[in-house]
Amino acid sequence: MTIREEADGMYQHDARSGERRRLEPPVISGTLATARGNAPPITDLEAFLDERIRVPEPFSGVPAGCERLPALLKAALPGKYALTWAATPLWLLAGLMGYEEWFAGLADDPAPLLRAADRLLRGQLNGIAAAKALGADGIWIEDCLTDQIGPNRYRRYHLPHLRALADAIRAAGMHSFYYFCGNPWPVFDLLLESGADALGLEESKKGFAIDIAEVAARVNGRMTLLGNLDAIDLLEHGSDADLRVEIARQRAAGRANGDRFIMSLGSPVTPGTSVARVRAYAAMTRGPHP
Repeated sequence: MTIREEADGMYQHDARSGERRRLEPPVISGTLATARGNAPPITDLEAFLDERIRVPEPFSGVPAGCERLPALLKAALPGKYALTWAATPLWLLAGLMGYEEWFAGLADDPAPLLRAADRLLRGQLNGIAAAKALGADGIWIEDCLTDQIGPNRYRRYHLPHLRALADAIRAAGMHSFYYFCGNPWPVFDLLLESGADALGLEESKKGFAIDIAEVAARVNGRMTLLGNLDAIDLLEHGSDADLRVEIARQRAAGRANGDRFIMSLGSPVTPGTSVARVRAYAAMTRGPHP
């Protein structure tokens, strides 16, 4: 598989099949392909969820030949940490149903949603088993929108599935990185009950503030903490001097968390950030402690 720049754009070429696919540039501000948009209301929620979320078969092993690429990557990149992705079932439901139907369902009659989340959990557990079989070292657990359901619903409807993911990852001998997207403060103590090895949060935005020093004081060494450096105003647009100052501040918070800390961003790198800037950030994070 190769990527080539041609006269009319970038293309991915598969030497085995001869397939050629045009690569489109990322959309500034991103896209949400799972939103239902103007789809008609769901009249029979149970039937809708049953049709779209089938009970998955138990994981029966990686198909022959599929293990070759991870093995080759590990051989080519010795000492690197292999990380893959999982999602919380309740958040997956929001993408499937649409935000309005999801939120109303949790408020009015959560039982069908929870049964569907059970099925989604089985699929995620299959993914964890496959990741282990392929040689992954850790799994990033992504979780969005659940900051909006309140502490009681978070504890009753969401935390059991989240803990099941973290427990399965630990039982498989891998590390779990729980990335909670949104305002963490109403449910902060529940985040610490996730069972995950590490906690990652956004940078301050959307009308709430997440100061890394305050987070470190609250975590107090109970979990590894990921940094939440501002990926937009600072990484993309800030000066080198400001970037160094913030990296030093984040690392100081990590030391206050008993040195259980991984320098990181609060959000993904923006499409407008140059590769040179990302390399400069990485070099700064690997410099000596101030």
